[in-house]
Amino acid sequence: MIANWDMRHDLFVWIRLACILSHNYFIQIPNFRERLIVMAQRQLAAIMFTDIVGYTDVMQSDEDQAVQMRDRHRQVFEETHSQYDGEIIQYFGDGTLSIFASSLQAVRCAITIQQVLQQKPHVPLRIGIHSGDIIRRDHEIIGDSVNIASRIESLAEPGSILISRQLQSQIFNHRIPTKSLGQVDLKNVHQPVEILAIAVDGIKVPEHSQEVHGGSKVINRNSIAILPFVNMSSDENQEYFCDGITEEIINSLSHVDDLKVIARTSVFMFKNKNEDIRKIGKTLNVNSILEGSVRKAGNRLRITSQLVNAGDGSHFWSQKYDREMDDIFSIQDEISLAIVDALKIKLLGEERDKVLKVETQDVAAYDLYLKGQFEWYKRTGSSMLESIRLYEAALDKDPNYVLAKIGVASAYIALCDWGEIKCIEGLPKAKEILDDALGTHPNVAEVYAALAYYDICSWNFEDYYEHYQKSLSLNNKLPFIHHLDTVAHNVLGDFTRAVISSRQARRLDPLSLIFNFAYGHTRYISGKYEVAVDQFNYVLSLDPQFKPAALFGTFSLIQLERGHEALEMLTSILSFEHQSLISEVERCFQKDGISGLLNWIASGGIQFYGRPHNQDYHRAICYALLDQPDEMFVALRSLYDIRSFRLTGFRHNVIFAKYQDDARFQELSDGIGYPI
Repeated sequence: MIANWDMRHDLFVWIRLACILSHNYFIQIPNFRERLIVMAQRQLAAIMFTDIVGYTDVMQSDEDQAVQMRDRHRQVFEETHSQYDGEIIQYFGDGTLSIFASSLQAVRCAITIQQVLQQKPHVPLRIGIHSGDIIRRDHEIIGDSVNIASRIESLAEPGSILISRQLQSQIFNHRIPTKSLGQVDLKNVHQPVEILAIAVDGIKVPEHSQEVHGGSKVINRNSIAILPFVNMSSDENQEYFCDGITEEIINSLSHVDDLKVIARTSVFMFKNKNEDIRKIGKTLNVNSILEGSVRKAGNRLRITSQLVNAGDGSHFWSQKYDREMDDIFSIQDEISLAIVDALKIKLLGEERDKVLKVETQDVAAYDLYLKGQFEWYKRTGSSMLESIRLYEAALDKDPNYVLAKIGVASAYIALCDWGEIKCIEGLPKAKEILDDALGTHPNVAEVYAALAYYDICSWNFEDYYEHYQKSLSLNNKLPFIHHLDTVAHNVLGDFTRAVISSRQARRLDPLSLIFNFAYGHTRYISGKYEVAVDQFNYVLSLDPQFKPAALFGTFSLIQLERGHEALEMLTSILSFEHQSLISEVERCFQKDGISGLLNWIASGGIQFYGRPHNQDYHRAICYALLDQPDEMFVALRSLYDIRSFRLTGFRHNVIFAKYQDDARFQELSDGIGYPI
C-alpha cells in the first residue's frame, strides 16, 4: 500500500508542475480535473470477495446462531487482514470485499481464513480472488476486475478458494498448489475466464460443474455417465454380472480427479429404458456417456462398449473384448483407461494406481461379491440378509477381500438403520468386521465411510467426524459420505451444513431417491415445510411408490394446514399396494379432519417404511402434532430402549421443540449423549 501511495504522490507532483508550465493548454481539455483524479486513484490490486453460504436460511431459523456465525467470520476476517496487510473495503450482510497490494498475501490470507473457519464453530465460507485494475472513489472501488472477482466468488463452494488464471500467474513461483476448473463464461464479462481452485490441505477443491451460479456457467469438459451394461446372454440370471461390471467401472473412474462421474443409483434409473442419449446427458448434466453390453457363455465373455457424445449422440470411441472369464479384471482396466484416454485426461501415477487397483484376484470371490451387490441394491430385509450370505461366501474364497467385508458390515448397519433388526443386535457384528477391515486396509475410503455410518447409527458422534474426514480425504467423490454428513448434521441441528452436504451428494448422484428424500427431510425437521413439500413431490415424480416421501410430504402438508392435499398425498401412495384402505382413510378425514389422518397413521394402518422398528418414530411425530405428549414420549422411549438411530434426530426437530422443557425430553437427550 505504501508503494501505491508513493506512486500516486509522484503523479500529483508531476501533474501540478505541468499545470504551472502549461496552464493555458491544459485547462482547455474537457473534464481535465476529473481525469486527473481518476488517474491518481487507479491502481492494481488483488480483490477478495467472501460470502457465508446458507446464512439466510440460518437467519430465518435461528437468528442468534446466524449472528454468532457472522461475528466469528468478521473477527477472523479482520485478524487475518491485519496479519497479511489487507484493506477491508466493505461489509455487506454476510459478505465482505477487501483488497491487497500483493496477490500472494491475498491468497495466504484466504488460506488462513478457511483453515481457521473449518474449526469449530464452523463457518461455511466461500472465497473468490482476482487481480486487476481498480478505481477508488472515497470508500468504494469499481471496475471490471471487481465484477470478475465477485463472479468468481459466486462459483465457489463452502470451504474453497477460487482464483483467476491472471492471479495464479502472479503466485506461480511460490508453488501454491492449484487445480484448474476450466473456462468460465461470466455474466457481463465478454471473454471466458479460467478458474482455478487452491488445492492446499484442508481447503476444499470443487469439482467441474455445469451448474449455473450467480449468472456464471462453468464449462465442464470432462463428465461421464456409465449406463448399465445390457445383458445379451441367453441366461437372464447373468444380470447381476452386467450390473457389477457397470459399478466397477464407475468406481474405478471416480478416482480420476479431472473427471465427474455420475454415481450408480442415478444411472440405473435408465436401466431397461430406451431413452435418447441427449436427454440422458441433459438430465445427468454430463457431456459423455458410456454404453455397453455383456454376453457370457460358460467361461467365455464378449463385452462391447462405446463412448458417446451426449450433446449430439455421436460415437467417438468403441471397442469389443472377446476373452475368458479369468481376464475380467484386465478388461475393466482397459475400458477405464480407454475412456480416460478418449477424454484426453492425463493420469498422474497415484491416480493411475487407484484406477487400476483390484481388491481381489480370485474370480470366484469376485463373482460372489457381485451377486451380493445385486441383492444389496434390492433394498429389502430379505435381500439384505441374502447379500450378507453372499459376501461371507466371497470371504471364504478370499479372506482379505475388503469390499466383501465392507458389504457385510454395511448390510448389518442398514438393517439396523431401516428397523429390520434391533441396533443392539446388528451393530456389534458390523463393528467387529469393520475393525478387521481397518486393520488390513487402512487406506480405503469405503472402510471409513462404513465406520462413519456405524458411528451415526450407534450414537457415537465423537468418532464420526474423524472417520468422515478420513473417507473424504481418500475419495471425495463418494456420494454416500456426503449423504452421511447430511444425516449427521440433521441430528446435530446444523441444518446449514446438512444442506451443503446434501447438495454435494445430489450433484454426484442426482436421481438418488434416498439422497433427494434426505434433503426434503432436512427441510422438514428445520420447519421449512413449503420447500419440503416441493422436494417430496420431486422424489415422488422419480418414483411414485417411494413411501417415505409420501409420508413426510403428508406431515409437511398437515403442518401447513392443507388437509385436503395431505389426504391426496396419503391416498396416492395407498393406491399402489393398499387400495382397500383408501376408503377407510377418507372416512377418518371426513370425520375428524387432520386429526383423523394423524390418528390413522399412528394406529399403524400401514408400515410406511416396511420396517417394524421404525414405526414408533412416525407415531411420535403424529402424537406431537396431536399435542399428546404422554403418548409421544412413550413412542420415543421405545426407540431409546432398542437404541434406534431414528431417535437421535428428535432433539432438533422443530415439532418436538415445544416439549424441550419436559423432564422426559432432557432425559432422552442426556441418554443419547449429544456432543457439547
